Amino acid sequence: MLSIFFSSAPPRLCVIVFLFAAGCGRSAPAAADPPVAAEAGGTREGGSDWPIFLGPNQDSRSPEKGIITKWGDSGLKLVWHAKLGTSYGAPTVATGRLMQFDRFGDKSRLYCLDAETGKELWRHEFPTEYEDLYQYNNGPRCSPVIDGDRVYAYAVDGVLACCRTSDGKPLWQKNLHKEFGVVQNFFGVGSNPVIEGDLLIVMVGGSPPESHKLAPGQLDRVEPNGSGIVALDKLTGEVKYKIADELASYSSLKLATIDGRRWCFAFCRGGLDAFEPASGKIDFQYP
Repeated sequence: MLSIFFSSAPPRLCVIVFLFAAGCGRSAPAAADPPVAAEAGGTREGGSDWPIFLGPNQDSRSPEKGIITKWGDSGLKLVWHAKLGTSYGAPTVATGRLMQFDRFGDKSRLYCLDAETGKELWRHEFPTEYEDLYQYNNGPRCSPVIDGDRVYAYAVDGVLACCRTSDGKPLWQKNLHKEFGVVQNFFGVGSNPVIEGDLLIVMVGGSPPESHKLAPGQLDRVEPNGSGIVALDKLTGEVKYKIADELASYSSLKLATIDGRRWCFAFCRGGLDAFEPASGKIDFQYP
């Protein structure tokens, strides 16, 4: 297995370090998304993917077995390392591809590295002008979401991009802040989306025009407009439903199966909303 160590050091230097831990690697890929070719460095055929923030079950646990626990005096073997841009987002990995989402200058960059060699395979960039109200860094806060042959990146300024995992071809892109009228909160977008069937479910939290007339930072006076949670067709970006009269938080959405029924939980700014992810039917809101 390739272990990921994601570190940051002042002023804003980030480094990924990969350490070889055991004789396991990537999982079998979907038919539409072949693994990285051997000539690009891909060699292993086993192992599990980490396609979303906090892992395949959103609980920070890996199902892999046989990981080396005794490192010896010299520690684990360093395989490769690479400088990153400005970001709070952790990488995700599937079919031998590592996806990272950072800011470089005035560009948000979703890019793909060969997980075994660190070689960049492709990148997709789009402009950003985001500046944090409290001088925190101005890069993305969310991790890429990998789903088969597509990867989704949700930027700090509300731009949501979908690219093909194999070559980075842009498939669709939307600015959810403009579409739903989001007033910039304290630290920008920080809630990772989730995939449920054919839906990409995103915390948005837009506001009516009156709230946009307020001075920056007066968030206690900002009102919601019923777009706390928005579900999009994951293939096209078309809006399928919007629910919850809530403003956005930095808590990522959580899917679960409880007593045979699917749930999605959204810890929004005003409280916890629980709903059926396929339909958007809200079951309860706990302030």
